[in-house]
Amino acid sequence: MRFFNKLKGDGVALPPKPSAKVVALTWLGRFLAIGSVAVLGEHLNSALVLGSFGTSCVLVFVYPDVLFS
Repeated sequence: MRFFNKLKGDGVALPPKPSAKVVALTWLGRFLAIGSVAVLGEHLNSALVLGSFGTSCVLVFVYPDVLFS
């Protein structure tokens, strides 16, 4: 039962939802960044394996104000 009480959190309010403009801009930024790496890989005829690139894009474009970004 203690485990399920931990899942409830500490009572802190959730952050406000982002506006539709912010969501659209972050989607566009992620799409362009990941798409440019894909196009570059096709033009170089080599595989650009960037394991953490997708995660980095999410952190930078979705959570730019957070310290770990």
